[in-house]
Amino acid sequence: MNRLKLILTALVALGAWLALPGAASASTAKDILLNVSGTIRSDESFTDTINVPAPGTLVVKLAENDWDSVFGGLDGTVTSPNGTVLSEFGPGVQLIRVGAGTLDVNWFEREGKDYNRDQRYRLEIEYRANTVPVGLPGAAVLLGSGLVVLFLLRRNRPTSTGIQYAL
Repeated sequence: MNRLKLILTALVALGAWLALPGAASASTAKDILLNVSGTIRSDESFTDTINVPAPGTLVVKLAENDWDSVFGGLDGTVTSPNGTVLSEFGPGVQLIRVGAGTLDVNWFEREGKDYNRDQRYRLEIEYRANTVPVGLPGAAVLLGSGLVVLFLLRRNRPTSTGIQYAL
């Protein structure tokens, strides 16, 4: 009987460990929706269309290389198909929460003096789905071992011997 209790205790401990959120490594879905680099002049702007498969977060990374402070810098917008600006972004990394659908990404030189110099840039947009890892296999082991313990406790409960306890 002690060996059975030890095995059941080990199963319960294993199930509890597997049910912890950090124990099972569930990866979050990430996709690169846009990855462009090139040169831009002060009078240029670019637009590209991205398709967001489900609600999630866009990680927008805009890097400027050798950007002249007189030139101004880069800016961009994420817009819906009807032209509504959902978010603006500038150099660096920014997070934008979006719904599913088609979006337009525009990037352009910030207002400044027109020097007609080519400036290098790199724009990357990564999509991260709104997912929550669920430890279902661990929960199933924990539930199953708990039911086995309850069944064995019910089976091994002493039967009534006819002695009544008075209160």
